Amino acid sequence: MFKDLREIISNSVFKITVYENRLYINNYDEILVLKDNEIVLKSKNKSVTIIGKNLIITRLNSQEVLIKGAVERIDLGD
Repeated sequence: MFKDLREIISNSVFKITVYENRLYINNYDEILVLKDNEIVLKSKNKSVTIIGKNLIITRLNSQEVLIKGAVERIDLGD
């Protein structure tokens, strides 16, 4: 329980927030694939694949990314 609490307080939890036609992702490690119809991000123990149309990264820094476009599917992997 305390480990989870520490991660929340330190804001190190991998988190995806879905809005209409955009995704906000916190605490990723690297971008593995960057195409207009697919973006794959990796974190410590997860990967996320975003499938859609006209996907673009509109905001990017070391721990946060904002993706805009017509998101069709989000796949979470290990």
